[in-house]
Amino acid sequence: MSSENALAGSSGAKACVVGWEDWDEDQRRALAASHKRTIGSLEEDTEAQMKFSSRGDGVAITTPITTLQSESQLSNQGKSTEETEEVEAKRSKFLSRKFLAVALVGVLAVAGIAALASMSAWLPSPDPQFMFPDFSLAGTMMGYSGHSQWVPPHYGGLFSDINHPLENVQPVLWTMPRSGSLCLMDILSYCGKLVLSNGAARGHEQEDSLTIFTQSDSIGHFANVDTTTLAGLERAHRLNLIDSDLVNIVATPHLPEASLLFEHKAKTGRIFAIFRDPVQRAVSDYLFLRTLHSGDALGLPPSMTLSQFVESDYLLTNVLTKTLANLTDDTIVTELHVMFAKQVIHEKILVGLADNFEESLNRFLAYYGWVLHDSVCAANFILARDTRESTRVLEDHEEESRTLSDRNWADVEVYEFAKLVFSGQNHIDILSV
Repeated sequence: MSSENALAGSSGAKACVVGWEDWDEDQRRALAASHKRTIGSLEEDTEAQMKFSSRGDGVAITTPITTLQSESQLSNQGKSTEETEEVEAKRSKFLSRKFLAVALVGVLAVAGIAALASMSAWLPSPDPQFMFPDFSLAGTMMGYSGHSQWVPPHYGGLFSDINHPLENVQPVLWTMPRSGSLCLMDILSYCGKLVLSNGAARGHEQEDSLTIFTQSDSIGHFANVDTTTLAGLERAHRLNLIDSDLVNIVATPHLPEASLLFEHKAKTGRIFAIFRDPVQRAVSDYLFLRTLHSGDALGLPPSMTLSQFVESDYLLTNVLTKTLANLTDDTIVTELHVMFAKQVIHEKILVGLADNFEESLNRFLAYYGWVLHDSVCAANFILARDTRESTRVLEDHEEESRTLSDRNWADVEVYEFAKLVFSGQNHIDILSV
């Protein structure tokens, strides 16, 4: 069938042909040229921007990556571009203002820091009194202390501060039960050849003058005054032990009373001590008291358990705080007493820890300039100390541990502070004069 016959077979198609023929020749030619240019441009653009990918069989396939945009799309794109430029201008203006504000704040901050730095040059250094209250006013602080009868012991001028030069000082060992103090005294006496005044003087209390004696092993040297008792301290004061220069170390559990030895003396006391966790010390004390024979006044009833002991009057509570603050056993301990005890430890005690015994020993030796003449001797005493007792270790969740912590709340707080002081004294300056 010819094309003319095909066109004649449909009235719609015929109408289209007639319509097309009625177009002006110039319009038809212009449309054809425009169509040709558009198709040519599309083909060129497709060839230039073709994306190739290879299939497994090696045949290359092509995918066009651009399409034509209509006039309406181009028009919308133009409008969108104008709107975008307007938004970007507003955003740039906002960011500029924000940057200026941040810069202004930065300048003010730098100026403030500079002002503080310049002020620190003439401000006085922190005073320890800001850390601790003035305890000379404790008698007027009834509402805080709760005890109008408490008079803080006056250690100033009697016990010198730990960071002062070692000039005209008498080392004083503050001994505490089941803390490692006994082992420390054995090492300093037998291994360090130092002269001590301690409980070894029992049996020599009736002698009229100060002398140095040796025990039956002829190794340890001791003064004939027992400074571990109140009566012995009174005798040491009467015989002028401090001015005699006979002892290297005064060992005593009674710090407030021992401080009186230095009244009106050129020398001051310099304290060092071994601290132990109050809960561990209480358990160790229980085990020790159980070893005493039934006739001993300090002995425990044979059937008393640890649970019964921690609730009984046999347990000595808050010994550290009461000793440092010079409190009687029946005194109710308060936070003011705890704060005073912390101040004494912070200023006047070279701290050692039972849990760090060897490090503490070396620190004491280095600070006072003492030398161990027999290192094997010291190692034997340390080994004996570690195996002397099999202390039961209480877990924090156990009822006995919680009870001991509650009843010794002040000492627990003081002990934790002592551990901080121990860490802070790791690089303490040792000054001779």
